[in-house]
Amino acid sequence: MHILITGAAQGIGAAIAAEVAKRGHTLTLVDVKGDVLTATAEKLRQQGAMVTVLIGDLTSADFISQLDAHLAQSPDKLDVLINNAAVAHPLRPFQDIPEEDLDQGLAVNVKAPFKLAQIGIKYMLPQGGGTIINVASRSNIYGYIHMAVYAATKAAITSFTGTIALENKTTGIRAFTIIPGRTNTQMQAQLRGQAEASAAQPPEYVGEIVSKLIDNEIPGIESGDSLLVSFGEYRVMKELDKGDLHKKMTSEQQN
Repeated sequence: MHILITGAAQGIGAAIAAEVAKRGHTLTLVDVKGDVLTATAEKLRQQGAMVTVLIGDLTSADFISQLDAHLAQSPDKLDVLINNAAVAHPLRPFQDIPEEDLDQGLAVNVKAPFKLAQIGIKYMLPQGGGTIINVASRSNIYGYIHMAVYAATKAAITSFTGTIALENKTTGIRAFTIIPGRTNTQMQAQLRGQAEASAAQPPEYVGEIVSKLIDNEIPGIESGDSLLVSFGEYRVMKELDKGDLHKKMTSEQQN
């Protein structure tokens, strides 16, 4: 399979890339950190993986167009899109969050994966299916102190993952949300310090579970569901069927 991963230079993205590469899949890795991404890709190539690197800023319309053109010209059809790239800002009370943090959070964490999912669906529909995996956070389930923008954007990506699933019940396109528990990444270290980050789960745990999801090794999961991952274990969180829920709410209002 051909798998495209954003935010693949390090952390969870690099861990997912390493795990799916072990299974023989072809990779396109995307990140704004060119030197780090190139080093990650070269390490995978030395282990026998087929890897293409695209370096650029996902908030740039020109780069999104470049990525689209790459997929159009690629001899390998896009089987799996993994939207992992994200930003988080210094911890601040809600009222102290500057507008630029909100703008960047929306651009990277919501608009970029939204646009990439649209592009992914464009290529997956004619080929009869594919998989879209959006990496969210436990913060998408409830409010998260001093991380209002991050939490809100992760809730947004979870919501449109469910919409993709509902709209593609008959197309062969599946959509899932990954909800990692606290993970030892550079982002976590920058937010909370290296000591706290080191106590979190290794990103390899997340990578292993995602690779199993891609290869249909997670029993009981259906398109639209979320997968909570913590220290090598996982829990499938079932997606509400929004159509049935809407009918139920409408019926209750009429009675």
